[in-house]
Amino acid sequence: REMNLWSRLAHPNVLSFLGFCFFKFPNESPAGDPGQLSLISPWMDNGTARQYVQEHPEADRLAITRGVATGLLYLHKNHIIHGDIKSGNVLMTDNGVPVLADFGLATLAEDDSLGLTNEHVTTTTGTSHGTPRWMAPEFFQTDADSQKSTKETDVWAFGCFVLELFTLQVPYATSKSDINAMAAIMQQRLPYECPTDQVPYPFVRHSELWHLCLQCWAFDPPSRITVPDILQYLRN
Repeated sequence: REMNLWSRLAHPNVLSFLGFCFFKFPNESPAGDPGQLSLISPWMDNGTARQYVQEHPEADRLAITRGVATGLLYLHKNHIIHGDIKSGNVLMTDNGVPVLADFGLATLAEDDSLGLTNEHVTTTTGTSHGTPRWMAPEFFQTDADSQKSTKETDVWAFGCFVLELFTLQVPYATSKSDINAMAAIMQQRLPYECPTDQVPYPFVRHSELWHLCLQCWAFDPPSRITVPDILQYLRN
């Protein structure tokens, strides 16, 4: 299913799908076993967005943020919810362009324009709803079993991605385990805490991006900024 969805996407800020193969592990695949299905994309020497800015301190983080937002807008316009936005799923091309990757948790909004059906898919990178520290608080409510990934949950995770890009820390960095981080989310604590009237030091030169994060982290999902408004905000 991931292959079916991914192969229909074409955008400069979405990792290209090249094809698939069956990979056999030496001495592990029994006779007649075709091997493990593997999806093929271009190789990204620059690694993830976080690795890239660590190795290239001069990188334009605002441009990277804008590129990811542009790719996310493309997905949402095609009624696709990514479901696992984080720096580990943003790869950097040779030209320093960010591309969204890993569509194993992607789902379709009800008004699907690609003619696909929703099936439940998980990856090794997280739960069926994403990676815990990047997950929106509605996934941790009492009726969370019925909670689906939405554009609003993507927006929450996008704010966490921006946080990673500028602080080089994961969300809820002071929580030593994912369990502690999930407890913090249920207590409605923000992914990065500081006094309400202050801007965290990593955002001092880009205070507007800290305020963007806060708009992504509204605990009431309908109150969160939308992706079109994120792009307009970044352009301004």
